[in-house]
Amino acid sequence: MNVPAFSIFSAVAELFVTAIVLYTLIANLRGGVFRWKLLGVALLFEVCVNVMYMIHRAAAADADASVQGAMAALFAVHGILSLVMLIALLLVYVACTFYHKAGQPTWVQSHPLSSWTLIGLWILAVGSGEVAFVWRYFLMAA
Repeated sequence: MNVPAFSIFSAVAELFVTAIVLYTLIANLRGGVFRWKLLGVALLFEVCVNVMYMIHRAAAADADASVQGAMAALFAVHGILSLVMLIALLLVYVACTFYHKAGQPTWVQSHPLSSWTLIGLWILAVGSGEVAFVWRYFLMAA
């Protein structure tokens, strides 16, 4: 099976976005500076490219008869979790940026348990997407 170039690009790009998300949040949790510009660029890329990819794939989902059962459920759960996590991360980003610019501890630093939960759920959302990618394009083709 030929893997669409946009799917490959999105799967790889998501790993880079996740590395930036983890770096900025964990470094800030550990007392480092909140790198709001770096995280902002990553989130802008996420919205402009990866969300567009998800919309593109969702629009064609009904026409793809090979995606059924457990795979369809994984795709649905991944899509919903990814959207919820993106919205949560955008809200945390805005809150952290305001606190950072005011010279106060960021939301991430003030709410470590919630921050680690956010990080864990982000990893779950990204991981489910990577699993869906491998399952759809490599395991089904075998």
